[in-house]
Amino acid sequence: QSVTEYAKYAANSRGWDLLRNSSLRSAAMNKKHLVQFLLLDENFDGAVRATLDNWNGLAYRIPRLRLNDYADRNELSFSGVYLLFGKEEATDEDAVYIGQAQERQVGGSILNRLSEHNRSPSKAFYNEVVFFTSATNSFGPTELCYLENQFYEMAKSSGRYVIKNQEMPSPGNVTESRQVELDRYIENALILIRGFGYRVFEPKVSKESRKEKAEDRRFFLTRMIHKKYRVQGEA
Repeated sequence: QSVTEYAKYAANSRGWDLLRNSSLRSAAMNKKHLVQFLLLDENFDGAVRATLDNWNGLAYRIPRLRLNDYADRNELSFSGVYLLFGKEEATDEDAVYIGQAQERQVGGSILNRLSEHNRSPSKAFYNEVVFFTSATNSFGPTELCYLENQFYEMAKSSGRYVIKNQEMPSPGNVTESRQVELDRYIENALILIRGFGYRVFEPKVSKESRKEKAEDRRFFLTRMIHKKYRVQGEA
């Protein structure tokens, strides 16, 4: 029941619009997806685990203040890519930091990395983290670099968020076949990130573009009205 309620909530209040990027949008919108959200805190503002049908990936959305409550979850010790979401203090603009977390011999991954971030003044801006990993914990350093780089490039291109990364992440050196697999992973990640309520990868529509579209609609409606009254007059 909680899963269903969250799906309705996300669809109604945040929407399920996907990235307008041509290839990724086309691939996602031409398919139907079964998305499952597990509410770990039994409310919409708490931690959420998300999966998709026929996909070995998974994602978590966790508030910063609740990170320590999930230290015993095995999946949070896997290697993966994460996004820190918050506000730019000076301007109150939406801000994001994109990074990667590798599995460690002493245990932990994302939680250890975030523990380090929490001691850094430059990461004081974030209040929520979204973590993407593989259910089989199959991401190595090369895959992580590629995913981190692609998320960074898409976020930068969208222009919606202030990017808190000091440098552009390295794209790594993945094989062509592995890149195809990772691009498919990204397609599914885009669905979940939007379901979590973040439009970080959606290209921002400029005021000029919105004005042009509004003018096009007015021109079309004007032609239709003129045509309608002309036909009525001739009758």
